[in-house]
Amino acid sequence: MSVNENDFEHKITLLLKEKLTSENPKVSFLIPKLNDFQNSEDLYIESVFYLAQSKMSKKLFCKFLLDLGSLSISVNSEFLLSNIFEKLTSLANETQNFQNMIPESYLELSTICYKYNVKFNWTIYLKSAIKQFIYLNNKVSACQSELLLGKYYLDNMKLFEAELHLENSYVHASNLIEPETNSKIEFELGRVYFLLAKYDLSKSFFSCSLINYYRLGNYPVVIEINNYLTLLHINANNIPEALKVIEKNLSLNKVFGNPKNLAFGYISKSLVYSLTKDSKLSLIFSNLAQKIYENPSNNIVNADKLHDGIHSGLNKEKLMTLYRELLLKSNKVA
Repeated sequence: MSVNENDFEHKITLLLKEKLTSENPKVSFLIPKLNDFQNSEDLYIESVFYLAQSKMSKKLFCKFLLDLGSLSISVNSEFLLSNIFEKLTSLANETQNFQNMIPESYLELSTICYKYNVKFNWTIYLKSAIKQFIYLNNKVSACQSELLLGKYYLDNMKLFEAELHLENSYVHASNLIEPETNSKIEFELGRVYFLLAKYDLSKSFFSCSLINYYRLGNYPVVIEINNYLTLLHINANNIPEALKVIEKNLSLNKVFGNPKNLAFGYISKSLVYSLTKDSKLSLIFSNLAQKIYENPSNNIVNADKLHDGIHSGLNKEKLMTLYRELLLKSNKVA
């Protein structure tokens, strides 16, 4: 086992006692102990499941499994997590009374797995949940599930899978009035279309998302979107618009940003002036960026390459490649 066995057992014991006595304070039970099974994790877990399922209502057992799922992640037990998903599947097959509860449980556990980057194939269960959400006409949960899958595949650079699930999420969201959810979907679609070089679509979705994030007052994300829009404007040779966006971002960064984003704004401005052959201004802003990047805590891979490329007079194509790489590293996409 990858964690302290006593701590693992203690946490499960506390959870069992809490759940078992919540429905019936006078219930009698004997808590299994790990050393009763020669420290065999699989036999111990099976005994825990048996006790819980025999003493709890199905609804409470489902809630117990969810709490146990969070615990399994905190103690890094993929074996336990796998068994929890299987038990939830068994519950779904046994009764029709929890048609919505089981897929919601899949969604909740999958969200935790995504958040903590658990190396377990939770996506197959979430895809099963989506089918059930669609059958039950639960558009909200279907939308959230598709968005989660889209983000997961995008993080892992599986772009076509990401595109499919994000577009599905967007369709589910079309009948919902949830500005924050819609903004998230539009933002992720902007990112995936950007990486697929579908620049017109990317710009369209980023622009919609930008309006909503301004309304929501989420300025760090506004700054991130503007970084993408800057590149899209430069790529389209719309230098005046690119400079406008850069100036907006520099102003926002002074209040809501961080040193890395401020440096990215300076290097963006340096690139623009380099492309317009204003070497003096290009040098000034490149040096401002470099001073920030020199701090180890602010350093980003490829920042030096772009800085050197601007100074050495690389052609536009090579500079844009370096700028794109820096953008993705700055915004943690690749």
